[in-house]
Amino acid sequence: MSSVGKGRQIARLRSGQLRLAVGEEPVWTDRRGDRTASLRPPFSLKPTGVKLPLGPKFERYELVTADGTFDLALPEKDREPVRHAFEAK
Repeated sequence: MSSVGKGRQIARLRSGQLRLAVGEEPVWTDRRGDRTASLRPPFSLKPTGVKLPLGPKFERYELVTADGTFDLALPEKDREPVRHAFEAK
């Protein structure tokens, strides 16, 4: 959560990239490259229906893995490849 003034806060997502490669576990790396996490199956990817302040071309998803639950903000154009990658595992 980040403060936006007058006692209000908004959820902030950590920027990074999700690497999906055939035959490998998905790996998330933060924007600076300081943090890396391998994601282990089983996977469940669900749309949340929550609007994002990033813009209308992004959708928010909840990714449940063996290691925990993560929030993903995906551009609409990446929705189907990401869904396919997590359903195939």
